[in-house]
Amino acid sequence: MSSRDLQSVYGAEANPTGDPIGGGAGYRRVVRRGDVTVANAGALLAALEAARAGQVVYVASGSETDLVGHVGIAVPAGVTLAGDRGVDGSPGPLLQNRKMPDRAFLLSAGEGARITGLRIKGSDPDFPDIDYDVKPRSWCGVIRTAGANVEVDNCELSNVHHSGVSASHPNTHVHHCFIHDVHAYPVCVGGMAQPTLIEANLIYWIWHTVAGTGQPGTGYEARYNIAVRQKPPKSWGERHRTHGWDMHEFRSAFLATPRRLLAGDRILIHHNTMQNTGPARSGLIRGVPRDLAQVYNNWFSESDPGLGVRQVEPKGNVWVYNNVYGPEMKQVPIGEDTTARILLKRPEPTGEPARVSGKLALDFEVSVLEGLQVKRVTARVDDRELYAGERAPGPDEVVLDTRELANGIHELFIAVEDNRGVTGAQAVTLAVEN
Repeated sequence: MSSRDLQSVYGAEANPTGDPIGGGAGYRRVVRRGDVTVANAGALLAALEAARAGQVVYVASGSETDLVGHVGIAVPAGVTLAGDRGVDGSPGPLLQNRKMPDRAFLLSAGEGARITGLRIKGSDPDFPDIDYDVKPRSWCGVIRTAGANVEVDNCELSNVHHSGVSASHPNTHVHHCFIHDVHAYPVCVGGMAQPTLIEANLIYWIWHTVAGTGQPGTGYEARYNIAVRQKPPKSWGERHRTHGWDMHEFRSAFLATPRRLLAGDRILIHHNTMQNTGPARSGLIRGVPRDLAQVYNNWFSESDPGLGVRQVEPKGNVWVYNNVYGPEMKQVPIGEDTTARILLKRPEPTGEPARVSGKLALDFEVSVLEGLQVKRVTARVDDRELYAGERAPGPDEVVLDTRELANGIHELFIAVEDNRGVTGAQAVTLAVEN
């Protein structure tokens, strides 16, 4: 489909990849042979240790490899670790560790590594059997990145507490995988992992679908995924509430004084199908992104748009638009939480107070979703107004003389009201040192 065609398609039905969502039968980029073929733990470890960039370590079809005693197994930079998931009905060779120590990951993927066509299973229970009084949270995961440009595709990842894939480096691509029985985060995005692409996966979830730490430099694009919320375990209680797509508030900014809710940089959530059995919300942005969160052309199973993707207060830099809700696919052109985008260039929002002295020329851009108009833009420091107008000021139009402020902590606050009367805001904590 062309980009124009996709504008009128909702949910994962838009999938233009040519491969089945979740991978398996019909997936085309299957690796069928390698430089070395392995079928047990010793051979796998030896082959990976000897492998060089461009080589393929192939796990034999039908094999089941017991990895008890081995965690943090390195897939070297540029190496492909592969199996035959989907070929002639193959479920893919199994790599499993039934006794993972707490906070361990089974595999560590180096820069440019690819992990494809495998079943990889940890030691935590299936969703219905979760009881942390019986088996405490392990914080274990399947795959973590150890470098940029990691690809995880056509895999089945399951049975860990923390994450199926933990991306903490740029350009991670997780696609055409089936991820299930991962208690917390099927995909976790942290560190400086922007952009992370999460594409055409089948995800069964109970806590989140994808979660981000909110750290500056963090963001993700989720597209063409089918996310199915499963029934939470009895041990969690009948009134358990959670949400699917997520970006946390960045913890250090949240704990600072004044407290700020900063939620990553850029987030794109589009053309996904959310089969939410409830009680749960489809997503929550838990702060203000430094750039923009866009949520569009998704199909949310809830008929109530209030149970779609929302944002906590204060609101800003989120566009929710052109999504459909419920089995009737009711279209909502502009979501309630849609606000203006305020891109602060100087000073830039970070996790720490911006240290400033002397004169500071403010530089920020303002834009709104097509169909809306900017009505009023204001800028202030603490309770002192610096600017008010019907447009954003130019880069050198508003100059703050910090010598007029007492040394210490102050708050720069930018607000934009649109023609609906809805206001979005962005704030920066200033540390004045004159």
